[in-house]
Amino acid sequence: MKRILYLIIPALLLTISGCGNNGCEEVRESFCYAQMTSLSGAKINNLYAFGIGQGGGEVDTTGVAADKEMLNASNPSSLEFILNPDSTVTDIRLKMNITLDGDQFQHEDTIHFVYDPHPYFINMDCGCSMYFSLQEVTFTKNFLRNITIKNNEVTNEQNINLIIEY
Repeated sequence: MKRILYLIIPALLLTISGCGNNGCEEVRESFCYAQMTSLSGAKINNLYAFGIGQGGGEVDTTGVAADKEMLNASNPSSLEFILNPDSTVTDIRLKMNITLDGDQFQHEDTIHFVYDPHPYFINMDCGCSMYFSLQEVTFTKNFLRNITIKNNEVTNEQNINLIIEY
C-alpha cells in the first residue's frame, strides 16, 4: 500500500501543478527594464537598440559577430533589454535620433552590463527562467548623462531596474 501512495502522490502533484488553461501561465522571459528621463529637455524621436555581437551566428563583412536589433521605439519613456544568459556581460548599442531646441541630432551610446545569471525554476509547466543579478552598468557619455541601478534583480516581473538620464 505504501508503494502505491509513493507513486500516486507525485502523480497528483504533477497533475495539480499542470492545471491551467494554457499550461504555462507565468512569463518565462526576464527583461531588464529601464525608465528614461530627460534632464536637458531633449526628446528622443527614435531609438534603436542592438545587442553587440549577438547576431545569432551571423557575421558582418569583416567576419565579426553581427549585432542583433533588439528594439525599435518611437518617443521612448522606458526600454526593455535582453541580457545574454550564456555570459556574464552584455553590451548594447543605442542609436538615437534626437530633437533639442528645434535641431535634429543623431547620437550613439553603448551600455555595458556586468551580471550574474542564475536559473530559476518556475514550475513543471513553465520550466526554468533565467534571472540576473546586476553587478555593474557602465556607459559611454555621448548623449546619456547617468544610469542608476534602481533594482539589481532582473526577474520575469516588470520592475524598473535602471534609471537612464539624458
